[in-house]
Formats: sequence, C-alpha cells, structure tokens
Amino acid sequence: MITLRYLNHDTKISYKVDRFPDGTLKMSVGPLHMLEAIEVTWLYDNDCELMELIMLKGHLDRHPVVLRLPYMPNARMDRVKDATEVFTLKHFAGVLNYLNFARIDTIDAHSDVCMKEIERCNNVSAWPLVEDVIRQICEEGDVGHVSLVFPDKGSWLKHKDIKVAEKYIKFIKKCYYGEKNRDWVTGEIKNMWLFASNDDELEAPYINDAVLIVDDIISYGGTMLRMVEELKKRGVKDIFLYATHVEDSILKGVLLNDESIKKVYTTNSIYRKCHPKIQVVQEW
Repeated sequence: MITLRYLNHDTKISYKVDRFPDGTLKMSVGPLHMLEAIEVTWLYDNDCELMELIMLKGHLDRHPVVLRLPYMPNARMDRVKDATEVFTLKHFAGVLNYLNFARIDTIDAHSDVCMKEIERCNNVSAWPLVEDVIRQICEEGDVGHVSLVFPDKGSWLKHKDIKVAEKYIKFIKKCYYGEKNRDWVTGEIKNMWLFASNDDELEAPYINDAVLIVDDIISYGGTMLRMVEELKKRGVKDIFLYATHVEDSILKGVLLNDESIKKVYTTNSIYRKCHPKIQVVQEW
C-alpha cells in the first residue's frame, strides 16, 4: 500500500490507483502544491507495488520526495552462493537508486547490505519500540522485570551498545543470546545454545525469569519456536516476543499455539492480519 503526504506538515495528498481492462495502472494524484516536499510511504505487500512506485516517482519529478519504507523488501537475499542465484537485493537497490529519492527511511533492516547498496538510505533503530514494549510488559502486566534474549550473537552485538533510557533500566534483569547450528541445505536447525551476554564461554544456566525475545523479523516462527523450547528447559514460563516485521505467514505456523508465549509485539510494516496474541505497537 502506498500513501502520500506533505513532508513539512501532516496533510495527506489524494492518491488513487485503479487498473485498465488490460491490467495496466490508472493513477491520479493531487492536486499538488508546487515544489513542496512530499513523503511517500510504502507499506510493502507485493512486488507489483514497485511498478506503481516507479510511475508515481516519475509523476512527482518536480518535487523533493522522501520514501518511507518501513520493511525493506529483498533484504534476505543480501548475498549469493553461486552464479545461478540472482542477487535480488542489489538489483532492487539499483531501481531505488535510479528513482533518486532525496532520502529513504527504513526501520530495523534485516541486513546491513541494504545501506551499502541503497543510496541515502537511513536505517532507523527499533529500540524505542522495544523499550515501550518492555514498559508495557512490566507496568501493565504482572511482571516486575524481564530478561532480554537475542536469537543470535549478531543480533546481540547490534543492540549491546545502545544506551537504554534511564526509566527502562529498572525493568531489564539480564541479557542472553543464542547460537544455532543450521543445515544450510534444508534450513533445519540442528542444535541451539543459549549464552549469558556477559560470558561468551558459559552456557546460560537456569533462568526462571519472564523473557522478551527481540528479533527483526518472524516468518513461520520456526527459529523462535526452537528458542522458546530452549528457554522452557531453563524454567521460563512467561515468554514475550518482539519483532519489528511479522509476516502474515506466522498464522500458518505453530508458534502461537505455545501456551508459554503470552504476546507477540510488532508493527504494521508487513503484518496485515489479526490474532489475539499479536499486538501492533506502531502503525504508519
């Protein structure tokens, strides 16, 4: 879904999309204020919207245009193993660079390669949303504090230097991170270990705390479910999840059936469905 507003004031711009009988786009925008900066928000649903974006940017060529793209498509394909694989992120970045936006704002991109390939791309931290989720869990629930769990060491290193706001420090007891051994042919996770963040050598002992698992994206939830199983072995009974991007496919998996999972927090970047265990904490 694509929407428009003026960048310097919160005034929406009329924008309509239809299709001719042959399937090609029929679009209308405005009327517009001359030369005023415009923000285009693209809540990604499918690749067909990219053609819509190309047409729209061409129409707005006299205006400075900022693209707000909360979920970065193709970020999973940030490398190739051999010559048969298509480097889709690189080619998607090429299209965005050709469109020459004044700036592109994304949030919690899955791969740092996005910022290397896409010009003038600003990756906004999701940490303020995580902090608010921590507050909700501890102040509005029956939980006095939580321990944070990151699904892998890379995720932990990404967050470990973030300065936690003073008012939230009291809610965080400890941090842990996971390491997994995956079969790269089948994608199956063979083994998973959990470590205390302040000791790389010793596997985390009995935890027995409420836990918030923090990640950037959840699809079917297989990795999360494996992490949940490891946490339950260590005495954890109340598990909360935060992921900036939750795909609708989570409803096709079994993750939400686990009684230990009390709530999943996310944004509307790509999540379009409704489930009693899933709470959207940010909408664009």
